[in-house]
Amino acid sequence: MENNERKSQYAVTDAARKAAFDTDAHWHTRVPAPPAPVNTFSTKLWVRVLSVCLSLLLAVTMFDATALVSYADELTDEVAPLASTGSASENTAPDTAWAAALQGQALDEAVLASLVPAGLIPASDVLPQVTADQLAEMDLEADLETAKANSWDLYEATETFKDARKEYNDHGGDYGQTYKPNDRAYQQQRHTYYSAKYTYDNTVQNFELSLRSLYLKVKDYKQVLDASKTALAVEQDSYAVAQLKHSQGNISQNALLEAEDKVKQAREKTASAENDLFSAYNTYRWAVDYGIIN
Repeated sequence: MENNERKSQYAVTDAARKAAFDTDAHWHTRVPAPPAPVNTFSTKLWVRVLSVCLSLLLAVTMFDATALVSYADELTDEVAPLASTGSASENTAPDTAWAAALQGQALDEAVLASLVPAGLIPASDVLPQVTADQLAEMDLEADLETAKANSWDLYEATETFKDARKEYNDHGGDYGQTYKPNDRAYQQQRHTYYSAKYTYDNTVQNFELSLRSLYLKVKDYKQVLDASKTALAVEQDSYAVAQLKHSQGNISQNALLEAEDKVKQAREKTASAENDLFSAYNTYRWAVDYGIIN
């Protein structure tokens, strides 16, 4: 009886010891719980803004595509005569009869004239023009003297040459070559003088040649303009004859259009020649009035 009580007490003690040992082991081997996840979406405002912008862009794109498709479905054959009608399996040619009929219609000059707004300024008053009086006033020799007097380059070369000549004369001039040919100061001054003289002569010569070239260029462009105006008058007469023949049924519409294109080309050449003459004349006047040659 006593032994049974001891066994029962030992069993209770042993169970308590095991329970304590397991609890302590679990405490030593316990893995710490992971931290709670952080909601990065709620902490970054730019992510939310970017998401909203992308959603709006996607919505606008889908709306435009839908509207484009619906608009294309509403087009009728009158608005788009070249659109193919019928089922997808049919291979029909587009209807281009309306275009041919439009090209075959004759242009009514009275209707075109009525469409021109009133009070328009003539092209001759707007586009650059060089008058005949301005061209007649061009005098090369007189303009050359005026240009020389207004040229800063010539003035600078002249002053340099005068100073060098004065210094050279003070050192004996050309006579010094006879009685002091070995004087180093004299030889240096002699070299400076002839160098300035060469620069002056070269500057004057180049200036005169440049101004003469500008003068001749103005005359050449005037001849080109006269020839262009003559060609334009010829093409306008040919176009008038073509209009008469077309009204009589002697030439086709394409021949009439070709004559009209020639008139347009001749008019463009005339306008280009007028611009070239204007540019050349103003370059010449700039050289004469200010002594600047470009």
